[in-house]
Amino acid sequence: MKMKKMMSVVALTTILGTSAEAPLNVLSAKVFAAEETSTEGENLRTSLASTNSTITSTSVRYNSNTQKFDHRITGIIEGEKLVNRTKMEVSGNLFWGGVISGGSFTSTKNGSTTSGYNVLWTQQSNEREMFEITFSSELPVIRGDLMVQVFGGNLADAKILHTLESISGYADLRPTITAVNQTISLGEDFDPLAFATAKDFDGTDVSVVVTTNNVDNQKLGKYTVTYTATGKYQKTTKSITVTVVEPDDGITKLDTFTLEESNSVTGTYKGNVSQVALSVNGVEGTKMDVTGGVIDYTAIGAIKKATDVVLINAYTADGKLVDSKPVTLAERELKGAITNVDNYQFKEDRQVKGTFTGDVDQVSITINGTEQKAVKVTGGAFQYYVWGLINNKADDVTVNAYDKNGELLDSKEVTISEATTTGEITEVNDYLLKEDRHVTGKFTGDVTKVSLTINGSETGKIGVTDGVFQYYVWGVLNNLSDEVTVNAYDKYNNLIDTKAVNIKEKELFGSITNLDKFTVGSDRYVTGNYEGDVARISTFINGTEHKGASLQGGNAFSFYAADKNIKKTDEVVVVAYDKNGKELSRETLNYIIVTEGKLTPVEMTIPGDNNVTGTYTGDVTRITLTVNGTEYKGGTVADGSFKFYSLDKIKNQSDVVVVKGYDATGKLLDTKTVKFKQAAPTVGTITPATLTIPGDKNIVGTYTGDVKSMTITVNGTEYKGGTIAAGEFKFYSLDKVKSANDTVIMKAFDKAGKLLDTKTIAINK
Repeated sequence: MKMKKMMSVVALTTILGTSAEAPLNVLSAKVFAAEETSTEGENLRTSLASTNSTITSTSVRYNSNTQKFDHRITGIIEGEKLVNRTKMEVSGNLFWGGVISGGSFTSTKNGSTTSGYNVLWTQQSNEREMFEITFSSELPVIRGDLMVQVFGGNLADAKILHTLESISGYADLRPTITAVNQTISLGEDFDPLAFATAKDFDGTDVSVVVTTNNVDNQKLGKYTVTYTATGKYQKTTKSITVTVVEPDDGITKLDTFTLEESNSVTGTYKGNVSQVALSVNGVEGTKMDVTGGVIDYTAIGAIKKATDVVLINAYTADGKLVDSKPVTLAERELKGAITNVDNYQFKEDRQVKGTFTGDVDQVSITINGTEQKAVKVTGGAFQYYVWGLINNKADDVTVNAYDKNGELLDSKEVTISEATTTGEITEVNDYLLKEDRHVTGKFTGDVTKVSLTINGSETGKIGVTDGVFQYYVWGVLNNLSDEVTVNAYDKYNNLIDTKAVNIKEKELFGSITNLDKFTVGSDRYVTGNYEGDVARISTFINGTEHKGASLQGGNAFSFYAADKNIKKTDEVVVVAYDKNGKELSRETLNYIIVTEGKLTPVEMTIPGDNNVTGTYTGDVTRITLTVNGTEYKGGTVADGSFKFYSLDKIKNQSDVVVVKGYDATGKLLDTKTVKFKQAAPTVGTITPATLTIPGDKNIVGTYTGDVKSMTITVNGTEYKGGTIAAGEFKFYSLDKVKSANDTVIMKAFDKAGKLLDTKTIAINK
């Protein structure tokens, strides 16, 4: 039987997967072959039973230029007979191999690149063909299967013949730790992390941790520090040796000086150092004493910018410069935060406002991904004008805070809300039909306009301010049955409140505000004043109504009463009525009663009388006394008689004395002049007895006539006193008359003080 031509296909498939922790790359190889139903196919299956496919190497390397992982897989296909043609499939992509004739490869074929995969075929012998697969990917192949399929004839009849064993390959994706051996002086501070850095396989920085550290900076010797760095896929370790040696004279460490933050340059020194000095841009400052291995040099105002060249110079006690070290300068890390962003009221606010702290120098607004220009801010508060920029409640808006160098410090979202308005009609005044011209009332809150709804039809809106409104409706509201409401709107024309208007007719009010007192016997009119809706006034005298009062301008009224013969015992009531005859007010008339009275003073004897006396009639309740134009109040008035003490007021008969009488209201009722009567002349004598000195204690004697008082004069000294009664007198003289040679004179007086007699007292020894 002639043998058919058969098609052989080799298929290779890599199944990609990743694991962040497993550094191992594993590829598994399997061999498949096609099975024919014909005799030739059976022979082919038999011959392919000894066909092998082997993976010879795998590798993965990171390409820093493309920032991808380059993979390389090599293998061979070999067997006793390879049929016609070889074909490889890599992740669904087909690559044809060499052409075989009479059981051997005829040539080496270079395959083509498809979908990022490249397959290179190389014929090594008639029974051996080598392949090389290269491709790149974003992630490394950590684990997968490599399948080689050999096809003959109909591809749909391919059968698995056998599976190759798994093989392994490794990719070097470890980080790199940079750290070198260190030498420090005895007692010098040692920070192991200050000497180590690490980068991952792709050049990115990764953290370094110290896993072992036995350094003792207080003892001489060698010590070990071990570092570990963990990358994205693998980790690595490295150890360094730290040697502690005897110190030399000099500066051992200087701390970084942070501009606008640090006040001093600080550090440490060792050995024979007594003073340090700060040098800025070649200018050295004052030397400062140091002790205890510590440097703390005040540098406020000396170091001004990061480009300054700053040194610390170390000196011995004798001024010898033993060391000079540069000071590392650093800009202060600028920090700041947006502490608050006020809620933005859509269609209401014109600015986004908020507060900030720290080194915020500018703010900007980002609206729906588009950042607006930054503006300068100070004082811990910002406001950014956004009117016309924020046009929708759903806009995505953030506030961005920058430092003076333009570095973003913070960003906060702006909450946008619809402006809510509230308001209320707090009062609607009653509308008086055919009286009021406006509907009036009060409101609170965000009310900016009002309208009226009258019997179902709304009127136009009018603007209102200051919490009050008035809406002109004259000629529009005509009936008590009209249904009227007041409508309140905000500035967005949203209805926020409605209140009904109470319509009613005007209630009439009025009163008699004043009723003048009526003087019985002289007044001809009852008069007074009224207010309000008074239409007529009647006067009731002892219950009998008398109409006809005249309502005059200025709310005054008058009623002619001269013909009514009003007496003070009559009850008179004045009543006011409205136009409908309803009583509004009533007042009782009060009278003014005419008082009268007369005074009749008694003639006075001066000297002699001590009081002005007399009688009165009528309504006299009090009196006054006027002497030579001087008025005196007082006296007593009772039971038809009056008396006013006048001894100290009336001195002579020539005095002008007037008495006046008043009623209880102070009305003057009568005035009378007090008359004087002529008094008989007074006479009198004294007859003193002889005084014996020593012996008598009193001067005694007799008197006649009008003697009322006496004095004695002893050697020119006058004494008042003594007693006068029943024709005899006695004057105590023991303490006044001391010697028979004293000159003693006695004088006698009437009650007015008129001298009546003078006698010299005789004295016996």
